[in-house]
Amino acid sequence: MNNSMSLLRKRLMEKGATVATTGTLGEREKAEIRQKVLLKTDSIDRKFFAEFENRDTSYERREQIKESVYRIIHGYVREAAANLPGVVDPALVELAREITDEVLGFGIIQVLLDDQNVTEIMIVGPKIWIEKDGIKFRYVRDFQTIEQIYLLIERILAPLPGRRVDEASPIVDARLPDKSRVNIVVRPVAVNGPFITIRKFKRHMNIHELIKRGTLSHRVAGLCKALIRAGFHIIISGNTGSGKTTTANALSGFIPKWHRIVTIEDAVELQLQQEHVL
Repeated sequence: MNNSMSLLRKRLMEKGATVATTGTLGEREKAEIRQKVLLKTDSIDRKFFAEFENRDTSYERREQIKESVYRIIHGYVREAAANLPGVVDPALVELAREITDEVLGFGIIQVLLDDQNVTEIMIVGPKIWIEKDGIKFRYVRDFQTIEQIYLLIERILAPLPGRRVDEASPIVDARLPDKSRVNIVVRPVAVNGPFITIRKFKRHMNIHELIKRGTLSHRVAGLCKALIRAGFHIIISGNTGSGKTTTANALSGFIPKWHRIVTIEDAVELQLQQEHVL
């Protein structure tokens, strides 16, 4: 163990890190560093933020921008922590990531948005619940203040012209850049709120992937194909998160390309692959 720690310290020193025997930051130190760094973020090129929030910016480009902003903020964090004793670089790296998510992303829930296994994020006042692999449970972190939640709401609605949520209009539906569906409810409707529910956007899966995962057998898939080609009505039902939309998207691949498809949805979630879709 001691040899491993010595090797870690050596590697950190080679990278120019401040090395000490402890790797944690107290809440007061974090708050002081965060305040200093946030004051300096105004000097970051604003074109980064404008491009990042543009709905037409690709996921790959958004990740590149995020990494560029992180490197700048990491430099600010190390500079702000220069006079703090007993801080190792991993602690500063973690703090820099948190501040980057706060400045550029969606704060403490950004890591949940990035996790492909998380299908739903539920914010009830300061508490955060998540659904992962079909199971709902409390997240290990909570919001510290209600003001943090309202800052998150502002960031979600900022790129959406005309969208607002307040006492006069306490319910709003929106979408994140990755197409995730967001429902926000504030006072007076949300008595112990605000409430935010984010239903994550799922990657499109075709019928072959559903068969591979065991959702459908080859025989059932063949039967569905025959029914769709014959023009039968098909109802897909199930609980929230059970895979109704995923199944409908996959089965839609059996619809001939020369057909005209009309969908009626409260929230546009179907990812039909045909060209003639209304």
